[in-house]
Amino acid sequence: MSNPGHPPVQPAAVAAYVPTPPTRPATLTFGFLGALLAGLFSAVGSALLIVKAHDLAERTASDVLGEDAESLLGSELTAGLVDEAANTLVVRGVTGLVPAVLVLGIALAVRNGALWARIVLTVLLLGALCANGLVISDVAPGATKALGVAAIVLSVAVVVLLFLPPTNRYARARRQRVA
Repeated sequence: MSNPGHPPVQPAAVAAYVPTPPTRPATLTFGFLGALLAGLFSAVGSALLIVKAHDLAERTASDVLGEDAESLLGSELTAGLVDEAANTLVVRGVTGLVPAVLVLGIALAVRNGALWARIVLTVLLLGALCANGLVISDVAPGATKALGVAAIVLSVAVVVLLFLPPTNRYARARRQRVA
């Protein structure tokens, strides 16, 4: 039966299934935040080592020289050795700073769980781990050593978190949704 003056009533269309976007798992969120912290700790520790390099080299030379420190520290030979030691510490600081900055940059790409970003971040974290290990095993300010140890612990935890099954499932679901 039709109503005069009104269009015929059509049956309600069945709503199409719209898949909901996958929710980011806690493992990926903690891995992302841990990577940012590890990169930040490494960068701050390395910057601190670079800034304190000359003072640290002088203090180390005075500790090694003992009682003769005051008379020998003013000599040209000792000043050259202190400068060389300070340059070595600056190079170690830069070797820690470069991977730390790269870790911070790649950590931003890891938020979406992309496999390439997780692999690159893992390689960078291993490089930063080696740089931090070198810094904490040698002459460095206490704060630099503490930040290095924290960065090493976080790096190991992040690598594990980035490849746990919930993170892999999330990355797979995002990849299938885009494809």
